[in-house]
Amino acid sequence: MKPAHFVRAVTRAQWPMDRSRVNLTALVVTYNDAKFLSRCLASLAFCDELLVIDVGSSDESIPIAERHGARVVKLEHVPFAEKIHSRAARLASHDWIVLADPDMEYPRWMADRLPDMLAAYEDQGLAMVILPMITYSEHGPFSYGRKGGVRGRAAVFHRERVHIPGYLHYRGFEAKQEYLTLGLISPPNDGVRHYSYHGLRDLIRKSERYLHHEAESRLGIGQRFSWKGMWVEIYRKLADDVRKQAYRSPTALLLMVYQVANIIRANLSLRKYERQFKSERLAEDE
Repeated sequence: MKPAHFVRAVTRAQWPMDRSRVNLTALVVTYNDAKFLSRCLASLAFCDELLVIDVGSSDESIPIAERHGARVVKLEHVPFAEKIHSRAARLASHDWIVLADPDMEYPRWMADRLPDMLAAYEDQGLAMVILPMITYSEHGPFSYGRKGGVRGRAAVFHRERVHIPGYLHYRGFEAKQEYLTLGLISPPNDGVRHYSYHGLRDLIRKSERYLHHEAESRLGIGQRFSWKGMWVEIYRKLADDVRKQAYRSPTALLLMVYQVANIIRANLSLRKYERQFKSERLAEDE
């Protein structure tokens, strides 16, 4: 088997022929997501189990999930879904997990292609699959900037073959050593639809909520504050945006500027968190 960092894209013609279908659990964590949830669950009907983890919804999320035949498990509220993915995966009835946000929609062609791919490579040590994804706003798909076009998202995994660190935005899960990661090739300009941008007000609300947890997550993955590191991060994000012509779209340009501000704020929060952590350690040693 290949090392965990090995990633390649495969077409259906390359898949081994001797295979049997694997069972899938679709895992969705919800918190007041009634507006999007029905569309998401309907697109995941090809999975053998729909598992909805609700973390305190007060809207119609739970009734909607139950109408789609989902098994609903209520857990305590968490500030972001990544924090509960490891625990939620253990509640699934099957080892293979299809992870979806409530505002995602899986395309119909994936209902056949994805289970076939997992069955074809399971015995070869497949641990996770990177799916093609397209980000949508209320006006349609993003064409420019870092969110523009078809991008890869790690969204399918075997729960016994991956680590799930539970950090915000970073490494939702990663293949264990000696297991394989593959990318699923999509038809042109198609993939999982992620309706993640709902206007500037919603973006600011989410960003402010996440900012309180950025420092802990960055420290958890081994990042340490430095002025050089912050400017390198900004440069790389801006370079990616420019390469994808963010300047051609007012929305993409706005997101580019807002992202730079968030990178600065996240790094400064990390700096503050490190100082507090160091002070607490010194106090404990005295």
